[in-house]
Amino acid sequence: HAGEVALEVRRKRMEAQEEVACRLRQLQGELADMSDAPELPGSTSAQLARVQQELATLATRLGPAPPPQDLQDPFPSGSHTLEGVLPQALQAARTRGEGISVLRIGLDHFPWVIDEAGPIGAEEVIRSVALRTAGILREKDLVIRTGLSDFAVVLPGTSLSAARQVAERVLKGVGRLRFTHEGSRFGVTCTVVVAQVAPQEAVDDLVGRLSSAVSEAGRDGENQVVAA
Repeated sequence: HAGEVALEVRRKRMEAQEEVACRLRQLQGELADMSDAPELPGSTSAQLARVQQELATLATRLGPAPPPQDLQDPFPSGSHTLEGVLPQALQAARTRGEGISVLRIGLDHFPWVIDEAGPIGAEEVIRSVALRTAGILREKDLVIRTGLSDFAVVLPGTSLSAARQVAERVLKGVGRLRFTHEGSRFGVTCTVVVAQVAPQEAVDDLVGRLSSAVSEAGRDGENQVVAA
């Protein structure tokens, strides 16, 4: 299924990668010790063959390569914060005489997601939601992590009505995702807050307006688009 995400497979692969990395460091030390020897007596040759065989075995433990979408970074802005990104985006939009809108996207019932999938699985859920969102956006739009269960999207040159249409598409796209974990299969929903930056509005005021709308939306329902 195109919208199916196997969280257990991803978790096991991550654990295998950690174990393999640890053992590889040990084997590298063994190989370094053997390379310092002036000759390779029979016992050392046998040890070298054993190390080479274990290296090959470790490679198979990782299983098949993950699909390309699993290797994508859903948060290419890295450690940047919304407060750090917005000033430059606002200045650029105002210089061009364009509007700019922002989405704040949060998973509904995130504590339940953690109970269902565990902390690692829950992190994969939010990353999958962000990747699905990124697939809807334009190249110039920015996706920024804002919290454990939420992220923001900056939409340059976008009116409030156009931003709302994007939000509705995000809602539908996330609703089609399905996750599997230890035999259980579940979906998630999200709430999307939409705001257009007012002329000369300060960044702190905009962030505060978004946060207030997020809190209010959480009390009012789920799987919804709300204007800030």
